[in-house]
Formats: sequence, structure tokens, C-alpha cells
Amino acid sequence: MLERFFPELNKTLIPYFRYRTPKFILVEVPLVGIVHRLCQLGALAYVISNLFMGSGWSVKSVPLGSVNPWVELGDYSTMAETTSSYDSLQYCSNPAFAYNYGGGFIYGTAADPPICDSPNTYTVTEKTVNSVFLTTAYIHNQEAGFPCDGGNAGSGTAFVPEDECTQKLGAGSNVVKYANGQCVCKSPTKTYYPLGVEQMEVVFEHFFHTLETVKVDGQTLKGSSSIADAENPLRTRFEFSNHTYVDYDAGVPIKIKVADLLQAAHHAVCEKGSVADKRDGKDDGKCETGIVLDERNVDVQADADDTSKFPYFRTTGVSVSLNIAYTNANEDQRAELNNREVISTVKATVQTGAWSSVGGTTTYQVYPSGEIGAQTWELSSRYKQGVMVHMMSSGTIYSFDFFNLVTVLITGLVLLKTANTVADFVAFFCLGAGQSLVLRNKRCEKVSKKSEFAETGLKAALAAHQFNFFDRDHNGSIEASDIVRAFANIENSDGGPAVSCEQAHAIATAIMDDADVDDASKDALDFSEYMTCLDGDALSFNAFLTKLQLQTELSTYKECKDSYDAQRKESEKNTNRRKPISERLPGRAAEISSRKASTSSRKGAMSTTELTGAQERKREGGAMV
Repeated sequence: MLERFFPELNKTLIPYFRYRTPKFILVEVPLVGIVHRLCQLGALAYVISNLFMGSGWSVKSVPLGSVNPWVELGDYSTMAETTSSYDSLQYCSNPAFAYNYGGGFIYGTAADPPICDSPNTYTVTEKTVNSVFLTTAYIHNQEAGFPCDGGNAGSGTAFVPEDECTQKLGAGSNVVKYANGQCVCKSPTKTYYPLGVEQMEVVFEHFFHTLETVKVDGQTLKGSSSIADAENPLRTRFEFSNHTYVDYDAGVPIKIKVADLLQAAHHAVCEKGSVADKRDGKDDGKCETGIVLDERNVDVQADADDTSKFPYFRTTGVSVSLNIAYTNANEDQRAELNNREVISTVKATVQTGAWSSVGGTTTYQVYPSGEIGAQTWELSSRYKQGVMVHMMSSGTIYSFDFFNLVTVLITGLVLLKTANTVADFVAFFCLGAGQSLVLRNKRCEKVSKKSEFAETGLKAALAAHQFNFFDRDHNGSIEASDIVRAFANIENSDGGPAVSCEQAHAIATAIMDDADVDDASKDALDFSEYMTCLDGDALSFNAFLTKLQLQTELSTYKECKDSYDAQRKESEKNTNRRKPISERLPGRAAEISSRKASTSSRKGAMSTTELTGAQERKREGGAMV
């Protein structure tokens, strides 16, 4: 383009804007070619797999989610209404459920095992922003405070704190006396199991939205499980540990009974042959069933009095995590371009290796009154264990990302280049019969100043001999007519000229346009220009001459000088110098300058094409004469 419309600018820019490509060797060994193609196919397969199977064109982001959980009664009240004898239930008043943790935490004894009651639902459930807690067991005790002297000091009336304590809190109560005169009466602890708490229901709604920076089809995504007529209703799938599931449509709260939730939960840790693994009746390491409250929790501390005895889950409680994962991937878990439909999947995970509690609560029947050391109060306290259901959100939203796409493509190009490296290794180190040695030597060109100068010098000597063929009148320059005359000697097999006069002239013109760099000679090549044209990939011949180190002190110098001087005399004797072209054709200099400035790239390309065609035809017709 520049050469055609701005030839002078093109000529000026050439020294500063050059691009070099690597030099390649064509290896015609099928084994190497097969290895190279296989590596290329592997790189191509990786790119295709990453783009379509690995969603490499997309960026993955986690949506922001929120949950609103609560607890509903379910059949909790019905259990109290229909159960005539609580003792008929396995866990009510059963000595097997008694357990001593140690440190004062006693969940019943064999003589006084945990008993069942049916307290108000709000006393056995708690709610936070993203969790609910259901009490399965609690230790209950009462406390009363009073002055150790009964507040009647000096009245003469005998006051016995132990009797006062028994009167307030019943038999088995004990008195703790403080040094400041304060007495505290404490009742025996009692463990209770809320009747049928596993019949309550965990209910929740959930919501999500993506950040402003994450857009699918030009818009952010949002959804709610509670809105049925939304533009993109949010369906919810609850996955059970046995690989079954239940689907909930938008607009319907997600509701599941606590007993079913525990049974459907996946285990956080599942070791083959463990109790958790064998609950489904199979010793396969899959743990395809959750837990029930009335089985022992063997993953916690054994009874302080009997190390072979473990507490029941109803006593220890259990922690359950509900993970709500959002995604706009298809059913095959692959990303789809501009897919705005988001589905959510809920998975419950149970952690059995720890106790689950929210600690104790205190209720005052009589608030403290009186002076310090002589205060009066009455209270009851409960320390609770239970099922903690904690909810969290996660997931992956896929959206198109140009830079990810470019990264995958660049990775593919790098792998394609790696295919070349593998093929090179095979070609240069793994082929037998000396093939790899030949190829290595062909690839590795040894270059040094000494070897290059020797090569350039020998080329110069051969070029000097050839120069005389062109410069028949020995005037020290080769003109276009000399080059054209050389082509006149070449014939086709039919006796006609292999290169026409017009083609020969085009060739000579192309040579002069590139090789004639000395404006003083104008359309003629001196020996330096001729030599540089032949060996153009090295330094110019004049530069080569200036870099030579003269060796006149060597013993061979005198013999070489005598030979040189003799040949010079012979050359000068035979010289019939022709006048320079500028003298023979005075208007030629102006013509040359004009032609160089206006010659189109099209004409040059045509000349080159004709030259190439002539060379190819000559190769087909026979060797040059």
C-alpha cells in the first residue's frame, strides 16, 4: 500500500520498521508429522472442551442471597393432645436416655431419667436472621435467694435456712451460704424432652440478586421463592441424601418436617464402615441416610460414669446446614449463553461430632430486692440442647466475558506452539539411523566472525570471476544492458529464447532498483554493489572491507602481491573502457530518478511474477546453459 501510493515514504521507513520471522526447516518424516498433528488435535480438543464443556467463555460469580426462616407447629400440638401417657414413648422416662456429661451437666439419672413435657412453642424455638433452633432437651432448675438469718435477726425466733429452702423448692434442695450473709437455695436439676419436637416444621423463603457488574443478556438477575408471578419465577429443588428430591414452585414456602429434614441430611463426614455409613443398611461409604433423634451419637464424648455409653441425639442436639445454591446452568451443569432462568438447589448437611446448644435462659418469678447480702429473689433457668438449622446461600451465575474468551484462545495458541516443541523434540532427538543428527546439524547454523569473513571472502573471489563475465569491456561497472545480454544466451528446448528481451529488461530493472545504491553511478553496479546484492543477508561489501584486519606481515603476502600486480597489468592491457551511461545517454539520469519515484507496485509485481514464471518454465524445460 505504502509502496504504491507513497514510494518515498515507504523507502524512508524501511530501515526503521522491519519484521523478522523465524526460519523453518521442512521435515519430511511421517512420524514427526503424525506427532505434530496429534498434538495440534489435542490442543484443539482442549480449546473446544474448555469453551463448550468448561464454559471458558464465561465469568463465574456468586449471587447475593438472603433467607427468611421460621418454625411452624406441624403436629407438635397434636402429639400433646393425642398422647395419653407420655411414658409410652421410647424417650420419655427411659433410664437408657440418662447421661452424665461431667462438670455438673447431668441429663437425668437412672433413678430420675429425662421426662417429657409439652411447653409452649415459643419456649422451645428461637429464630435469627438466617437460622432457627428447636429445643430437644433442656436441664431445668430453680433458685431462691434469701438472707441466711431470715431477716429476723434479734427477734429471738430460730431461723433454719435448710428448712426454708425445702419449703420453697421442695425436697432434695440444698442451701449455699455466702460469707456476706446471703443464702441461695437450689433445687435438684431435672432434664426434660419436649414432646414430639421433631414433628415441628422448618419453613423458609429465600431471595437472591446479582451485582450490578454481573449482567446476563445486558441485565442483572434477581429472584424470590415467594413470588409466583415474577418474570423469572424461582423454582427450588430440595435434594435428599438418598438422591431423591422434592421440587417447590415459586410462591409456595419451602416446608419440611424436622424428622424428615434430619433423615434427608447428608453427612459432613462419611467414612466407609462407620455408624453413619451403616445407617442405610449398606457398608459402601455413601451414607445415603441421615439421622433420627432417638439413636446414639457415637461421635461425641461418652458418659462420664460409663465409657461404653453414648448420649442420644435428642440429648446432644445436632447442627444442620442448609445450603441454597443458585445457578443459571442447564440440567447438565453447563453454562448457556444469555440464560436468565435461575434455579435453586437446597442440600442439608448434618454435623454429628459436636453438641448443639444456645446456652441457658433465666426467668425471674421474683426480681431481686433488698440490700446486698440480704436479697430475696426467685427464678428458674433452662440450659437447652437442640436442632440448630443454619441457612446459607452460594452458587454460580454464568455471564459472557470477552476477556475469558480471549484467554482460552490464547491458551490454545500456546498449546499449538507446544505441539511444535514436541515435534521438534521427536525430530531432533528421537529418530534413528542418523536422521535426528542430520536435522540437528541442519537447524543449527554455527556463526562466528572468523567463519563468516572466510565465507564472505570466498564468495567475493567467486563473484570477482563472475563480474568479469558481465563487465566485458572492463569499465568497472555492470549496466542493465550487460544483464540483459546474459539472458540472451539462454534457449528453450525448441531453440527459442527462454527469456524474452522484455522480461530480461524487467529483471535488470528490478536488480538496479534494489542494488544500485550509489547515486553517482546511476543505473550501474560497481563490484561492491554487485557483491552486496549476491550476499545481501550479511553486511555490505564495503563494510566488510573496512572490518578486515590486514595481514601484510605474513609470509604469503609477497607471493599474493606479485600475482595480484601481474593480473592488474594484464587487465589494464585488455581494457577498452566504455564511457559511463550518464555521458552516453545524458537524459538517463533524470529518467532514472523519475522512474524510481513513480514506478507502481503493480508493475513491479507483474515483473516479478513474469520472472518467477520464466524460472519455473526453465526448470521444467531443462538446466540453464
